[in-house]
Amino acid sequence: MKFGITEQGDAGLDFSWEDRLCEGNILITKNLNDKFIEKVLKHKDKVIIHIGCTGFGRTEIEPNVPPCEWTYEQTIKLLKYFPVKQTVLRIDPIMIEPYTQEEILDTKKSGIARHQYQDLQMLLEDFKDTGIKRVRYSFLDMYRHVELRLKTSEMKIAKPEPSKVYDIFNQFDYEYESCAEKDDNQIGCISQKDFNILGLSYEADSEGYQRKECKCHSGKTELLRNKKQCSHGCLYCYWGN
Repeated sequence: MKFGITEQGDAGLDFSWEDRLCEGNILITKNLNDKFIEKVLKHKDKVIIHIGCTGFGRTEIEPNVPPCEWTYEQTIKLLKYFPVKQTVLRIDPIMIEPYTQEEILDTKKSGIARHQYQDLQMLLEDFKDTGIKRVRYSFLDMYRHVELRLKTSEMKIAKPEPSKVYDIFNQFDYEYESCAEKDDNQIGCISQKDFNILGLSYEADSEGYQRKECKCHSGKTELLRNKKQCSHGCLYCYWGN
């Protein structure tokens, strides 16, 4: 059995997924616009939506991603008509603006990294009243082309300390799921939980193949056609073009 997912781009910008849907599907977007909502409502019996929100929208890190406040309002709009059990808050990736040696010496700037942890805490607090229980997260991957982008832009972002993130997580009653972080919360991007939520029978696809250590269902299949960076222009994007 095939289970669709949109990992190559943003399902709120690229709607090529609509004519390729499987019995079960995960649609990932950082752009929960009205057109996307209208389209998913036509297929709400077979989709799970991952709502991406890192808190860095409309910054140099995510220049064309909507701000968190807009995403929250659109989430409330979506959930008037869409099942909350089929909705996931996706914080992908979690990152911070780290200290530099100069900032460590300058006490006026010594709170920069700490404030980013506070932003994560506020993000989880804001979405708590939506009824969403599942939180999907990953930590920043510093690909070589990402390092080059950051060097060109003179932006400084880095992975946070996992222990500090987990301390924040423990303050809230969410179900945490990590993407390939090799921690206690790691499950496949497509897992038995997703099958259960959509009322589908979990059957492995003997012809499916996933990369080593991937915990995804073997029938995982990409729904988007474009293989390039989307118009959000995020500095950390894994696409090198």
